[in-house]
Amino acid sequence: MRRALLLVVACALSSAGCYAGGSAPSVSETRPTVAVSFPETASPGAIETASIEVTNPGPQAFRSLFVTFSVVAIPGEPELPRDLVAPGRGGLSPTVEAVRPEPAAVTGGVVYRFSEADTGEAALPVGGTRTVEFDIRLPEKTGLAASSVQVYPGENPERAGGALLRTTVR
Repeated sequence: MRRALLLVVACALSSAGCYAGGSAPSVSETRPTVAVSFPETASPGAIETASIEVTNPGPQAFRSLFVTFSVVAIPGEPELPRDLVAPGRGGLSPTVEAVRPEPAAVTGGVVYRFSEADTGEAALPVGGTRTVEFDIRLPEKTGLAASSVQVYPGENPERAGGALLRTTVR
């Protein structure tokens, strides 16, 4: 009986060592990859399309995909840039003219949730890529305009990835 108990304990400890080692990916290895496409320069008041491509490296699918925007400071710039995606009331941003695909929900004009809950499919499967487009009205004033973009699965915000969305209005 004693030998059997020692054998069970030894097996449990050796198994735990395998799982506690380097086999589990770190949070940074599971962050989504974010690629942003937006014109480097644009005219005041113009509407330009920001294309945000998100790739999920795994290990789990995203049941919901969040795309959020926030104010950003850029090192070396003397002033804060104007917001590209400004907060708004009632879920609408005064600077976002359209979003493709249509989000399942919008909060404050800066938090967009995309979900495939109705179909039972993942919003972003492991290894999958999804592109979201935002038609953004640029500021009337010239100068730098930017927003920080963060993307993450709704079920695990710690897996957030991000990029800078910026342009010069001339």
